[in-house]
Amino acid sequence: MTTPALTFTTMAWSLFLVDFSPQPTQVSIRCRYSMLGAATLAVLFIALTNSWHKELFGNGTLLAQVAGRPSAIIERGIFYYLLSLHNYGWVFFASVISIKGYRKSNPSFRPLFAGLLAMTLVPVGLNASYNLAGLTVFGVDPTPFGLVISIAIYSWLLVFNRLLDVSLVGEQHIYRDAQVFMVVCNRSGSMVSTNPFAKKFLDGPQGNEAREVLAEICRKLQMDAKTLTEQHVAIGESIFQPYALRIDDPVHCNRPFLGWTVTLIDVTREEEIAKALIEAKERAEEMTRLQTELIAVISHELRTPLTSISGTLALLDAGQLGELQGQARRGVEIARRNCARLAKLIDNLLDLQKLEARRLELKFESIDLRYLLSSSLEELEGYAQQRPVHLVVTETDRTIEVLTDATRLKQIITNVISNAIKFSPEDGTVVTSLRKSGAMAELCISDQGPGIPAGAEAKVFGRFAQVDSSSSRGHEGTGLGMNISKLMIEQLGGEIFYRSEIGTGTTFFLKIPLSEAARKKHIP
Repeated sequence: MTTPALTFTTMAWSLFLVDFSPQPTQVSIRCRYSMLGAATLAVLFIALTNSWHKELFGNGTLLAQVAGRPSAIIERGIFYYLLSLHNYGWVFFASVISIKGYRKSNPSFRPLFAGLLAMTLVPVGLNASYNLAGLTVFGVDPTPFGLVISIAIYSWLLVFNRLLDVSLVGEQHIYRDAQVFMVVCNRSGSMVSTNPFAKKFLDGPQGNEAREVLAEICRKLQMDAKTLTEQHVAIGESIFQPYALRIDDPVHCNRPFLGWTVTLIDVTREEEIAKALIEAKERAEEMTRLQTELIAVISHELRTPLTSISGTLALLDAGQLGELQGQARRGVEIARRNCARLAKLIDNLLDLQKLEARRLELKFESIDLRYLLSSSLEELEGYAQQRPVHLVVTETDRTIEVLTDATRLKQIITNVISNAIKFSPEDGTVVTSLRKSGAMAELCISDQGPGIPAGAEAKVFGRFAQVDSSSSRGHEGTGLGMNISKLMIEQLGGEIFYRSEIGTGTTFFLKIPLSEAARKKHIP
């Protein structure tokens, strides 16, 4: 009766190895069970009818005393050898499949496969040696010793691959002790495991709502097993960020995944902060919009009376309303200068508003940059003589055609040169030069002023700001000129930057795109 049990055990263990191996097989599970049942019943029939056919164990089989010990003396029949061949064939087939699977498996699982193969081959090898070569251990069949070795290997696998695996123990601690909602769901969407935190939550007053949320998450995962598009979920008054990690079969890479680990991170506090920041941003944008509208309204409303005042002062200065003498004339001149300064401030505010809204009207045309520079220098000649500062032009190419808005570019050039004049010492020199640089024209404007400290770009090109130094704070200005120049030249497709050295002076660089004709003529 041990023969059917041996056949059943051998086939079942072999089928287990085949099923556990990553190496795919074409034999279905139903077919495997059918083969296992049919073979077991056939061997059972042979064993039960052995007294009739004597082809499993012959009449010479008996229990006798050998060397003082009871021993079985077996007379083997043809069925015995056929069953042994059947059993060895199954083990050989399973071993080949397992060895191939071992080579294809994840390296972390190879020790496990090696142990399973050893559990199979050691007792079978000893049994084959006993049957074919008469090998004995202490004078008896060595198969039981092989089974003891298999049990030892199995114990080793349990201890060293489960209990003493640092990563596994660490993962179990994380799952068990984490103060985060964590559950494991199978492919059908059913929860199969929860960590203590999740269990406590599910047993609480919001447990039913949490189960509904998890069920909805699993339904979405079943539709797309790889991704979770859910951004946030609400459970009661709390907001959670869901994360799902698909659990693939670590051994059978070609088989369906096992399920998901679903984690819910409480982001209620973060959401409250984000909402507060969004509201603050909206309030700031609204304040900026109202400020811009207020500036626009004030500027437009100031322009009309300022034009009237400026016209009246011009008539007074020209003597059209009567001759002015002494202090009266000087007062009118001061008033005219301040009117011009106020008009410039209004123009700058309006330009700034249009630039920020990107509503500044630009008319691009091809023009010689030398002409714009010469025109700007002529307009600033009187201002330079008042300082007094000398204006010098050097290194100018013959023709530099740029594609730009002539009026706006002239405004930029005039503003940068007037700044250079303003910050230059008496009898100083402002040097300008023009040249081509690749697909751009480069205008350099150098002064002999006090220089700009390192890291002051934000103030230089900022709004309503001047570089904070004792030598520069006294200079009058709106603090908008360089800010407008930077915004404007960027909308013209160019750029502005500077290099400076304290005590030596500053050079501003203006780069403007060349026109298409100039690009074809110029090879950088």
